[in-house]
Amino acid sequence: MFYLLLLMVGCSPIIHHQGKIIEEASLKEIACGRHTREDVERILGSPSTLATFNDKTWYYISKTTEAKAFFTPEVIDQKTIAITFDDAGYVKEISARKLADAQDIEFVERVTPTTGHSMTFLQQVFGNFGRIARQDKKF
Repeated sequence: MFYLLLLMVGCSPIIHHQGKIIEEASLKEIACGRHTREDVERILGSPSTLATFNDKTWYYISKTTEAKAFFTPEVIDQKTIAITFDDAGYVKEISARKLADAQDIEFVERVTPTTGHSMTFLQQVFGNFGRIARQDKKF
């Protein structure tokens, strides 16, 4: 009986939250054209990240994963809130994306070739023996 209980406890999922979870009530407090960057930071806190090439868009990102035993964690919820500001610093647009909006990214497996040759481990270890240059001291 004890082993069965131990087995059941070991299989219970572990829920892990990452990022800033934004409540709907807090998000509804922000009005386009009326609130500034400082207001948004006061209401929601500092953003998770800024847009790469323009600091006028702030992102608040959160993710919830579930892990069972030794399996790879699975993403069960993900939200990204983007707040865009105009040139004067006022909120221009608020948009939200969920896990259903996410797109998979295909990684490229190519490797950039380099000049020269590959050295084995032993060549790297013993390759510098005898290469120490002698310097004759002349006074």
